[in-house]
Formats: sequence, C-alpha cells, structure tokens
Amino acid sequence: MTAPADAPAAAPSPAPRRSAVVAWSLYDLANTVFFLLVATRYFPEQLAALTGSESALAWAYVPAMLLSALLSPALGALVDRVGRARTLALSFTVVCCLATVAMARCDGAVALVVWFAVGRFAYEMAAVPYNALLPTLVGEKSVGVVSGIGVGLGYLGNLIAFALIAACGIDPARDGYGVIYLLAAVLFLLFTLPMRFCVPELATKGPGVQRGALLVASFRAGFAALRRQLAPPGRRAFFLGVFFACDAVNTVLAQVARYASQSAGLGFSNAGVNQFLLIVQFACIGGGFAFGRASDRIGGRRATLMSVGFLFVAFAAAQFTPWHALRVAAIATLGGAGLAGIWAASRHWLVQLVPAAERGEAFGVYGLAQRASLVTLWPFTALFDASVARGAPSYAGSVVLLLAALAAGFFCFLRTPARAS
Repeated sequence: MTAPADAPAAAPSPAPRRSAVVAWSLYDLANTVFFLLVATRYFPEQLAALTGSESALAWAYVPAMLLSALLSPALGALVDRVGRARTLALSFTVVCCLATVAMARCDGAVALVVWFAVGRFAYEMAAVPYNALLPTLVGEKSVGVVSGIGVGLGYLGNLIAFALIAACGIDPARDGYGVIYLLAAVLFLLFTLPMRFCVPELATKGPGVQRGALLVASFRAGFAALRRQLAPPGRRAFFLGVFFACDAVNTVLAQVARYASQSAGLGFSNAGVNQFLLIVQFACIGGGFAFGRASDRIGGRRATLMSVGFLFVAFAAAQFTPWHALRVAAIATLGGAGLAGIWAASRHWLVQLVPAAERGEAFGVYGLAQRASLVTLWPFTALFDASVARGAPSYAGSVVLLLAALAAGFFCFLRTPARAS
C-alpha cells in the first residue's frame, strides 16, 4: 500500500457542509451523556447498593461488551457492503434510549442488569457505523481535528447534563435513579436528531440482496475482515494496543465514580463526586481538542502514545502519591486529557493505517478491540472486594493491574507504524 491510498477515494463532497460536521460531532455529545450519567456515575452506584458488591458490575458489562465485540466486525463489513451507516447508527441509538427508559421503570437488580446490558450493547454497536461516517465528511488532513471536536463536545454534553441535574435539584437518594435515566435517554435522543437531518447518508452500494443472505454474507465477511485486518503486523500491533489501553480505560470509566466516593480512593461525598467528575469533563474537553489537533500536526501515532503516557502517570499518581490534592489533580487533569486523547488520536491513526475501501471493516475490528477489553474489570473489583473483606480496603492491587494493561498497550503501539506502507 502507498501513502496516497490512505486518502478517501469517494468522499461525498470535497468541502462538506459545516452543518454536517457539527451534527456528526454532536452525536459524540449525545452518547457521552448516556455513558457518564448511566454507565459511569449512577448505574454502578445503584447496582452496588442493591447487591452489596462492586464485582456485580462485571455481570452487567461483560455480556453486552463481548456480544458487541463479536458482532462489530460483521457490522463493519455490512457498512462496507451496503452503506447506510447513518441509518444503522440511529437505529441502535433508539434501542439504547428505549432500554434506558426501561431501566428507569424497574427496581430489581436482575431486571436492571438485563436492561443495562441491552442499552450498552446498542450503544456500542451504534459507534461502528458512526465512526465510519467520519472519513466521508472531511479530508484526511482534518480527520484528527474533527475527531477531537467530537470528543470535546461529548464531554461538554456531560457538563450540560450535570448543570441540568443541579438546576432541577435532582437527588437520586430522594427522587430515585429513574429520573436520572430518563434525563439521559431524553438528552441522548435530542442531541442525536441533528445527525439524522444534517449528515448525509452513505449511498447504498451494489445490487439489492435479500436481507437474510446479506446478513449471512456480512458475518462471513466480518470474520474474513478480522483475519485480513490482523494479518499485517503493523495493524495487528495497533489493534492489540487498542485492546490493552482500552482495557484500562473501560475499567476506569466503570469504576471512577466508585473510586472517588470510597475512603480507600478519593473519599468524596456524593456532591463531591459530581464536582470531581465536572473537573474531569473540563480536562477531557481540552484533551479532545488538543490531541485531535496534535494528531493532525504530528500524526495519530505520536498523539496516541502521548495520551497513553498521560494516563499512566495519572493512574500512578492518583493511587501512590501521599498528597490528596496531587492525587485528585493528577487523575482529574492528566487522566481526563489522556482519556479523551486516546479516542481522538487513535481514530485518526486508524484512518492513516488503512485504505479508504477498508475503513468500515477496520472500524469494526477497532470496535471489537475496544469492546473485548474486559480483562481487568472483574479482577479490579474483586481485589477491592477482597481487601474490604480483610478489613483493609485498598485499591493498590487494582491500580497496578491498570498500569500493567497500559504498559502493554504502549509497547504494542510502539511496534505500530505511523502510516500504511
């Protein structure tokens, strides 16, 4: 492959409408609201209160993430075959919103876990066609900055959500978690609507095929795409790097609110946890913009490596430095910026690694690597539960696991070239 082959060959327009780019970016705002309010902040808290265990969270995450990981390559292949990326993204989004509404209406732990798993599965699947839309909207030289804008707007959505909660005086202890879930569903759907009306649909590709035959062909193509994308050593190293880095990220996103509230972590009150997460959002906004722009200037590879380095320093400082203020500052600033930087820069790096004709399936494998990253979640929570049982609560062993996963990801990224060759 040669470098020019990386450039999009059939973009719908050399100068897409600004409204389309803004609408695409607003979807990042929409889905990040769901992720923060439901997946990160309140669902883990409600489930821990219902079950008395931090490890119960794994039973909600693992099935949804593994199923979406299994199906992501097939969905990416389907996008490459038929287009319709916007329609697929919107359809999965509606399913996620309906499942979130169902969470608001159930009380038992089992029903809550089931509906969360449905919503989380749909949330993850929507990301595959959504990401595949990006290279069709802008030229390769602008992918990084637009990706960064999307990430930054995503965290801006979290600020809006927290502002609404504060303005309305919503207290889950008094009003119930259902109010939060309904708010998340409404905001998710509301900020998705601009993409429906402003982002052009990918054209249908090829002759019409019966749906059953098309799905079977997509599954076959998905597994073939997985083998094809993992065959070049450089791409294989990239996807392994995504797997390990996102393993640590996924665990942190699921546990950061619990870590902030526990005396063994940061020891904040309920209001303090929200204030802490607000500070993290500002760092994420800055990190998304900064690393997105940096990936355009210095390449996705260097920007991704810097992001992983930020996260490593933040996690180590948050757990092992003796000063509480420094621990809070490290994870809130370096951690937030590094987290957003990984999403912004790695998407651009992938565009630089694969030719335009393979980007749908490449993002499908990218989604598989992200969603199958569940190695540390259960041991992270189990180690903390075990320390509580011993009467000496500590996150030390759990954080060491995260640092090991980040180090493995960093090493794999070092073995990945900057561009296709």
